[in-house]
Amino acid sequence: YAQFDDVTIHVEWMEVEILEKGLGQAVLLTWVTVKWGGETGYIVGNAKTPNRVVFTLAKEGKQWRVVKTEGVEPVEGLWL
Repeated sequence: YAQFDDVTIHVEWMEVEILEKGLGQAVLLTWVTVKWGGETGYIVGNAKTPNRVVFTLAKEGKQWRVVKTEGVEPVEGLWL
């Protein structure tokens, strides 16, 4: 991300579910745009076809931590 001028994460929909004591899951429909060299483009999903991302969560003390991520599929060459 150091080479991008700006990164924006768009979340169309999100659901968080507590599966059992100390475990949870967050499901998002999302896309990510970046600005680079004066242009804007998609790097994950897009506005017409958001990417489905699933985060597996574990409770540690009073906080939740992401322990697994599924569904992040980078897109190459899709500039706005």
